[in-house]
Amino acid sequence: MTLLCTTWFHLPLLGYSLLLVPRLRLFVLLYIIYVKYFSKAHKSGTLPYRNDAFRTSFIWKTFASYFPLTLYRSALLSPRRKYIFGYHPHGIALRGAMGAFAADGVGFSSLFPGLTNTLLIKDDCFYQPFQREYLLATGASGVSRTSCIKHLTRGGHDERGMGRSIAITVGGSREYNIAKPGTMGIVIKIRKGFVRVAVETGADLVPVIAFGENELFDLIDTKSSSALGLVARVWEFVVGHRVAFSKGRFGLFCPYRKPLNVVVGKPIEVVQQRWDMDEKYVDKLHETYVQELTRLWDDWKETFGVERDVRFEIVE
Repeated sequence: MTLLCTTWFHLPLLGYSLLLVPRLRLFVLLYIIYVKYFSKAHKSGTLPYRNDAFRTSFIWKTFASYFPLTLYRSALLSPRRKYIFGYHPHGIALRGAMGAFAADGVGFSSLFPGLTNTLLIKDDCFYQPFQREYLLATGASGVSRTSCIKHLTRGGHDERGMGRSIAITVGGSREYNIAKPGTMGIVIKIRKGFVRVAVETGADLVPVIAFGENELFDLIDTKSSSALGLVARVWEFVVGHRVAFSKGRFGLFCPYRKPLNVVVGKPIEVVQQRWDMDEKYVDKLHETYVQELTRLWDDWKETFGVERDVRFEIVE
């Protein structure tokens, strides 16, 4: 589990280390240049390296059983529509999103037959050697606006995106920075880009809540006198900005073994407006999305025994 949570570190490290092998140096250098400056696979919308054998392998079934991770649906989704799943909260390492919407270790394809889903994450992740191949194999892609639109307008049952879906951690780094156990802080008021993409492509909006995502890691106090606090302060000094440092089981970047329940809400139907988008309609859809997200929390929180002092809070 620790290895799966730190691929962002050890896979690029392995790739760059191969530059030290004389006989491989030229090939590795050319590969790294290609990855950093020429590769567009994460923007194409065609999933050229998606590997279903890897996505459904024992690795991800073991991953799911660790927490355990379980995926629930509130309604059937038609494979003749297209969808944008809004995943909340981001948490520290979006473990629920990786297990439920990138890999297929918890039965996404069984719960939503006929849908081809793609988890979208920040583009920077695809510019690192070996990390790129790992993410593309799970079916993940970049989260740029261009990538979103391509995924929702290409392929599918009609070659125009029907039967395609994307999953986005809407709160992004802002939710990451406030993620801590015993909280459910949601960043949604300032996020309307995903709604505009939905209107432009005609994709229905589907709210998703991961109960337990914020319980998997503890934030490290950078002001503490501990060794980890010192490391955190040095790292922030080097990179020049604040970073949400965290730790989990055994003091490592390994999540605690706590239940992780990902609940997919009911779809919000969207009427496509390709050429002349009505901002009032965007605002109305956004308001409806926030209401449905809140209702999803209220409907399911008792099912998973959420503590009463955990408040669903829209922070910005």
